[in-house]
Amino acid sequence: MQFQFINKQVEVRAHGDINPYDISNSDFTRAVAMATEKKCSLFIDLHSFGGSVIEGNLIYNTLSNAKVKRLLDITGIAASMATVIMLAVDKRRMNDDSFIMLHRPTSYVEGDEDAMLETAKILTSMRGTMAKRYSEISGKTIDEVNALWLNGKDNWMDAAEALEAGLIDEIIVTGRAPISKTEVLANTKNVFEKFTARLAVSQPNTKIENTMKKDLIASLKLEGVSEASSDVEIIEAIKKQRTEQDATIQRLQEKAEADKGKLIDDLLEEYVTAEQITKEQTATYKEVGKAMGVDKMKAMLPTLKKPAAQQALPLASLIKTTPAGGVDAVAAAASITANGAFTISSETWDALAKKAGELESVKKERPEVFQALYKAKYGVEPKA
Repeated sequence: MQFQFINKQVEVRAHGDINPYDISNSDFTRAVAMATEKKCSLFIDLHSFGGSVIEGNLIYNTLSNAKVKRLLDITGIAASMATVIMLAVDKRRMNDDSFIMLHRPTSYVEGDEDAMLETAKILTSMRGTMAKRYSEISGKTIDEVNALWLNGKDNWMDAAEALEAGLIDEIIVTGRAPISKTEVLANTKNVFEKFTARLAVSQPNTKIENTMKKDLIASLKLEGVSEASSDVEIIEAIKKQRTEQDATIQRLQEKAEADKGKLIDDLLEEYVTAEQITKEQTATYKEVGKAMGVDKMKAMLPTLKKPAAQQALPLASLIKTTPAGGVDAVAAAASITANGAFTISSETWDALAKKAGELESVKKERPEVFQALYKAKYGVEPKA
């Protein structure tokens, strides 16, 4: 599909199949945006054999919601879903040698009866939507629409029939010899291609306007291209940027997952060390953390009982000199902290226990130190 700003309007050449890669909603969205920006009308030259119901509905909604004047000419064939698209404009015209075709939506499905029933349900819903739209334009009731046009047949109409049915507003006299309706009914695909070959329409400029390119480059912050670059170069720059962005997002996601995994592991290790959970239980909690987040995992864990803080004793209370002027075993086995105090740990007790009589001496001469050593080792106060 092609479109451009020309003759003070945005002209769309919608020749082909309705799908995300040919006559697409993304292109119609951009065309509507251009018409809105330039405060002009949108003109659509339609020649389509139909296509995707989903994509066609998207296009219908985009056109229906557009805040610009919408005009549409059927210059060849408008069949199937193309007849739904043509309804979403303010005025519909049709060449005197053109044709439209209305029928029920169809689908191909493979599977069991449930799959078949589900597909039938969807098709019924799609038919209901189409019937409502045909009814609104033509003035016919939904029952009449179903009986005339959504009756299980391909219902072809020439321009005169379409005008009489209320589906178009005006017939364009081309002066060309018309293709007979008999020929259309006999071989519609060849007729569609024949129309494509005979359409006398101006070819839209396939290059993006320089102003559009400049705006696109600025808004996307593209590198290595300018408004003088070709369309292909700009598209490649967009693809490159998207690839780099996807890679960056992937790296950030992987880092976030790794950070979360380490946080979970560290937290569970703390609980195992505190004997609040067993090593075997960590796998279950880890799965909860990965699936639901660290906070949810914390809520499921038991209340962590923190060990009593180890008592920090001043340096003077731990060190005493020996007759030889050295430092006693208590000070030697203690560790110094940043604020100049010594902290006693269970290793201090073990170091003194290796020396005969040391613990007994400390208990007798330094009962407060002995008490701290005992609590550091066994977690409770010594019995009197």
